[in-house]
Amino acid sequence: MRHPMFMAASALAAFLITAGVPATHAQAPTTTEQIDEKIAHAIGMEAVFYGFAPVMVQLAIRSQTDAGQPFDNGQAPVNQMGHARRLYGPADKFVVTANNDTLYSFAALDLSKEPVVLTIPDTEGRYYIMQLIDAYSRAVEDIGIGTLGAQGGTFAIVGPGWKGTLPPEMVRIDSPTPEVYVIGRTGVDSDEDLPAAHAVQDQYRLRALSAYGQPSSPVELGHKDASAKMGFPEGLDFFALLDRAIRTNPLPEDAPITEQFTRIGVGLEKPFDVASLSEPVKRSLTQALRDGIAAIQSVAKDSGSRVNGWNMEFKGGLYGNDYLLRSAIAYKQLGLNKALRALYPNRYLDANDQPLNGQHAYTIKFDGKVPVRAFWSLTMYDAKDLFMVENPIKRYSIGDRTKGLKTEADGSLTLYIQAKSPGPDRESNWLPAPDGDFFLQMRLYEPTEAVLNGSYQLPQVMREDSQ
Repeated sequence: MRHPMFMAASALAAFLITAGVPATHAQAPTTTEQIDEKIAHAIGMEAVFYGFAPVMVQLAIRSQTDAGQPFDNGQAPVNQMGHARRLYGPADKFVVTANNDTLYSFAALDLSKEPVVLTIPDTEGRYYIMQLIDAYSRAVEDIGIGTLGAQGGTFAIVGPGWKGTLPPEMVRIDSPTPEVYVIGRTGVDSDEDLPAAHAVQDQYRLRALSAYGQPSSPVELGHKDASAKMGFPEGLDFFALLDRAIRTNPLPEDAPITEQFTRIGVGLEKPFDVASLSEPVKRSLTQALRDGIAAIQSVAKDSGSRVNGWNMEFKGGLYGNDYLLRSAIAYKQLGLNKALRALYPNRYLDANDQPLNGQHAYTIKFDGKVPVRAFWSLTMYDAKDLFMVENPIKRYSIGDRTKGLKTEADGSLTLYIQAKSPGPDRESNWLPAPDGDFFLQMRLYEPTEAVLNGSYQLPQVMREDSQ
């Protein structure tokens, strides 16, 4: 959450080579007809690097709020919360690298008029986290068992410029942008554990500050069979979406960058209008989208710190002015948690730097317990789309909560990563792979200091033989 929450790399690329959205602030510069093609391409590339993450958040919000009521696939109107009632699998293509460990809850907040109040129940030890990201995919706050404990609490999420008094029982959380995307995750151990996890979800409360204190009851969720789908903009609509993100969620500190975009029609007094662009500028911006996305894809494959073959994203949610890293993470892991709360080591390559591919068999051997305070998992994704892969045993992730997992007498654990069964005596530890290239992602929920400071390293992925 990648919802996670969330979109396939290939689909994303196809979409962004076409792209779209509406408006923001700024002064009118030289007319777009007068912009040289090379300048338009250069500014367009910078806009893609800067704007990919906010565009992805806009797409997530738009698709997630395309609902007249809260639904059991996580969709809900603005300032309401929807809850996914099942673990995500291969059929769910809302966002890339979604997890198979927790039930998702989603909400898109509009704080432009007043704060929104989030109430968390006592989860009685059950893992949960309510991740708040701003309109640029940056971490606002993580409300979870690792920060609050299991006892719950009440939080007022406040937008920029609001002046008022909050009830004393509320914890104030300030967001730098009026739009906030909430990605909730509630731990669930198995299908048998779903009813208990649903009962926790039903106790999450989200309401406007003006409605706080009024009687409320569990929300009746409508039913939808499939998760939300992101609509892929066409043509140059990427820049229209960026325009809307900047207009709706202006960041004064970024003005030296975003004011340059006015030269390509983004951030003017009127919304972005592709019809106002000259044909040469349109061609330049179309090429800038292709080139910018190709660069983001390249960075995404090896972003973060490489530790024993695993890409460790220690800067999740905390990007500063590294807009290219922000875009790369939004490309493959939109909604990435801060490392302190959850770390997501991932890899495309084996120990010999060869692409992971289902034509070969691999092992990962853990010498002892993985140092986490909550739990860990390893999830399989197709390398092209970054979605989970269908397989005959319906196992999409494996981890310390997997039933029947076998450890050796010395406490070591070997996982078998391959397309074909490793044999009946090893199937308990088997994570099925697709026939082609694949992508592996670990999830370390509430990692210990040993993980964060690098003194603990995940084991390599070893290729064993050809199948």
